Amino acid sequence: MTSALTFSATEASLARIRTWVGHMIGATVGDAGVQARLVLAVHEIAANVVEHAYAGMTGQHLTVAIDALPARVVVRIEHGGAPFEPAALIPPAFDGTRHRGFGLWLAARACTDVSFTSAGPGRHSIVLTIHPTNKAAS
Repeated sequence: MTSALTFSATEASLARIRTWVGHMIGATVGDAGVQARLVLAVHEIAANVVEHAYAGMTGQHLTVAIDALPARVVVRIEHGGAPFEPAALIPPAFDGTRHRGFGLWLAARACTDVSFTSAGPGRHSIVLTIHPTNKAAS
């Protein structure tokens, strides 16, 4: 099953994104644990796009594309905002001093793979891959 949907890049759209992804994944994979992990990962990445890639710009969009098979699910989040800069990432602190900054860390543990691509200015993608048969996220 392959499907894609474009959403307004706002905090208000995050619930709609979670609902849509959960429905699409649940219909194909049927594993509630895999579904929950992927919905969490997509939410965290979409929230980062809204907050960081678009940095408050209004009227922006992001597209969520799902390619779901029983053995592999790939979710691509495409946006036209600022690209992700791995060198600028501050690792999460688990000592209670920070209450934010865990999204990418969570997504990386929920999925088998998280990758970032850029196809030029305003054409950026985050690709989340999960193999439902791999029950333990590391």
